[in-house]
Amino acid sequence: MYDTVDVVGPSRLVCKEGHALTGFQTKDFGHPSMEHYALRGDQLFRRSDEQDVVWLDGDGGLLCRRDAPYVPVIDFNGALGLYTHCERCLPVCYENDGWDRLDHRSPWVEYELVFSKGRVVDLIAVRLQSRDEVRAELEKSGLGVLPDDDRIVRRYLSKR
Repeated sequence: MYDTVDVVGPSRLVCKEGHALTGFQTKDFGHPSMEHYALRGDQLFRRSDEQDVVWLDGDGGLLCRRDAPYVPVIDFNGALGLYTHCERCLPVCYENDGWDRLDHRSPWVEYELVFSKGRVVDLIAVRLQSRDEVRAELEKSGLGVLPDDDRIVRRYLSKR
């Protein structure tokens, strides 16, 4: 299992191409349990277990809105590894043995944030992968990487 960390507001966490990223996962909170956290500026917040449920009428149906307050985390000291893929970068397409035979991989992004009393005191880029590095990694593992201008790749990416 893992926990989710969303960046609220301007993000200093970027991929190798400079795309600002806002959604990450981590397993570094001790007992990952699908908790939700937010990072605004340098302050870490945790979603409260208490939710306000509001039912709204609309267009002949009902809409259920669940508002969950986030509270500042002030007792967290230590390092937190955050990771994701950059979905804004063009992925690298390759052949696989699965039923679809075509798959893709986006560049990997990994940061370590060091906290003191719930505030970021250091931000370290651990791994910011480029498309060329993704391509080389796939080729090294023996997968058939397809060129970006391949007709099937262009059609596959247009539906993404």
